[in-house]
Amino acid sequence: MAEEKTRNAPEENEEDSQEQTDEKSPRFPLRRWIVIGTIGLLVVNGIAGVYFGLRHLGRKSDPGSEVSLGEFQFIRKSTDDSPIAQAEFNLHISLLSELGPTAQALLRRHKFRVQQDVEQLLRQANPDDFEDPKLTELKRQLQETINRTLEKRVIAEVIITDLSVERVATTENEPEEEASASQIPDATWQEKAPG
Repeated sequence: MAEEKTRNAPEENEEDSQEQTDEKSPRFPLRRWIVIGTIGLLVVNGIAGVYFGLRHLGRKSDPGSEVSLGEFQFIRKSTDDSPIAQAEFNLHISLLSELGPTAQALLRRHKFRVQQDVEQLLRQANPDDFEDPKLTELKRQLQETINRTLEKRVIAEVIITDLSVERVATTENEPEEEASASQIPDATWQEKAPG
């Protein structure tokens, strides 16, 4: 039995020394710090991403400076059946705030190409676009055209002012009046005798 105790004693001593070396091993605290550090970096990165992402989104929705592009005119094609004959308006754009100086330089450099492309769009425009009180479709097309011309997305909003719409004069009542006069049965003209 004494021999068994001495045999078991070294085994117990080995297990105790194994546990002690694991606790004192430099790798055990290192793993713990790596896990804690990784989690901390992920949290900080997530918070920073949300903060800067929201700031960036806020800037995009903030309109920058406004630039006037001039007065433009739409004239209906003679083949269109729309009641809109022509429209005149002043066109302005609001630039994205973070691209303000860049966009203004591009607009100065490509002023006449922008004007030409806007006029071309208006020659092809649908007269019904001027029926919409907000001019949503026309503004969308103008924004796309100007951004394409400048080869960069610089417009936050298209602004149309001093809109004057001229409608085609309707002659719907005239044919009815003519038809009612021609429907009088056997109407003859009689002159009164003088005197």
